[in-house]
Amino acid sequence: MGLLQRTDESRGSAGGPSNGEGPSARPGVLQVFCLGQFRIVRAGETAPISTDYGRAGWLAFKYLLANWGRQVPTSDVVRLVTSGATDGAALCDPMGHTRGEVAAVNDILRSPDLSGSAPVTYIAWSDDYCSLLSDGSIWLDAAEFETECEEARGLAGTDLETAARLFERALSLYRGDFLPDHSGDTWAKARREHYRQILLETGGLVARKFQFSQDYVQARRVLKRMGQITVLPQGLEDLFRYLEDLVSEESGALCRALEPPLEPRGALLCNRATFFKLLTLERRRIARGGGEASVVVFEVTLPGALANHLREAGDGAQRVAGSLLRASDVLCRLDESHFAVLLTGTGPDAARAAVGRIRLACQKDFSTMDAVITARVGPA
Repeated sequence: MGLLQRTDESRGSAGGPSNGEGPSARPGVLQVFCLGQFRIVRAGETAPISTDYGRAGWLAFKYLLANWGRQVPTSDVVRLVTSGATDGAALCDPMGHTRGEVAAVNDILRSPDLSGSAPVTYIAWSDDYCSLLSDGSIWLDAAEFETECEEARGLAGTDLETAARLFERALSLYRGDFLPDHSGDTWAKARREHYRQILLETGGLVARKFQFSQDYVQARRVLKRMGQITVLPQGLEDLFRYLEDLVSEESGALCRALEPPLEPRGALLCNRATFFKLLTLERRRIARGGGEASVVVFEVTLPGALANHLREAGDGAQRVAGSLLRASDVLCRLDESHFAVLLTGTGPDAARAAVGRIRLACQKDFSTMDAVITARVGPA
């Protein structure tokens, strides 16, 4: 498990962080974000509780956060806080200076919330040891991330779809490495690598399960998302390249197979079986009389926090594209994130112009404005 045990109270009302953030049920709960930009926010609020996370007291908090559950020698905290200090007070009385900085942070942490009660999360200090204490009124993105990944790994062998959703939720929390502002500090390195290994282990397992089930598009998508966050190790990078080639080969074969209908049929939406029937007829027509046509395969992707809405975004992009098609063009949905458009009597330059119009229209449509639309253009 992670640094903190997750409780039902520490989760949003829908069973997860609301809007990708922490809990909203209890105003006193502190939401601590350390995967990516460090900040602390009280549940139900948007502004962080401090505007100066660079001060010495917050450095002590981060250090104790990286050592959660352990008593740390006070001398180590003092040494960290006063290292490189030029202030006379810090140099003359490092213990007293550090104690004052910690007290200032504790005042912020224990300030009353909107209900009038003070949550008990603070830095416990003595001349011998320091530690970070909480009565449970703290939500930590790293702990939530670790729990989501643990559940995803447990379900990957029996319920791959749910495991993938859990991993997507975990990815939405992993907005960067643990305390990236301290990437060069050895005290943060072990915890940072711990979370990165969880990311790679869980994502690698989910991707390979999709590969074994021959869902190569989903396997590739999982690895692509991971690669946008961190550098993939050689084994996963090789798997991603293999899947890239495999998916491209299948898409290319499909593009070469898709042909426009024998005669204009209106704005036609076909399933694959009908597409291939029309393909055979159109190939015969082109072989007899010549002509040209282009095929475009569109891919719709969404950022991690919105990944659960990929089907809706794909539907929206398909609808937008269909509204711009001519009567002689044909559209076929391939899967939740891919669809193909057949442009009859259209060369590659005109096809690319049509792609530009469709992508521009998708940027203006409410259902697809957050989506990334990519396209591959080829001759029919």
